[in-house]
Amino acid sequence: MTISLPLPEEYLPYYGTYIHRVAGDPFAFMAQTHAALHALLDGLSDAQASARPAPNEWNIKEIIGHVCDGERLFGYRAMRFARNDMTPLAGMEPDPWVANGEFSTRTLADLLTEFDAVRAATISMFRSFSEEVMVRRGQASSAIVSVRALLYITAGHEDHHLASIRAEYLGAKS
Repeated sequence: MTISLPLPEEYLPYYGTYIHRVAGDPFAFMAQTHAALHALLDGLSDAQASARPAPNEWNIKEIIGHVCDGERLFGYRAMRFARNDMTPLAGMEPDPWVANGEFSTRTLADLLTEFDAVRAATISMFRSFSEEVMVRRGQASSAIVSVRALLYITAGHEDHHLASIRAEYLGAKS
């Protein structure tokens, strides 16, 4: 099944920055970015993954934890809307989630193993949805969003943070 790019009325404009990062098939894109994330972080020590580029910025462990949280949240929303549950869903503020996630107390390897499991579950769930289900919509963060938009948002969200890690931490790996 080919999953076309969601229309602008299927998501908040803010999420367009994630959606438009996705080149081609979202499942292939997710596989590529996930492999790139692993390649980038391979050999990175826990101390390097715990370093902050600035005092109030997240470290790499917190970014990985945040991406896992985001993927679970987007997946939960997609499942609700896929099942025609029209209950409006609240938004999410990432900073308190990261502050309470205790990601820095864990090893980078443990966080990546968790992310692998979350990603496998996400792909399995989205692949199970028919074309009819992909265009279903619901309300999250006081806006309408479609199931397929949530797939693209999920894929673009990881790529956004991968680019951030490359830009701010690539030198820390060498």
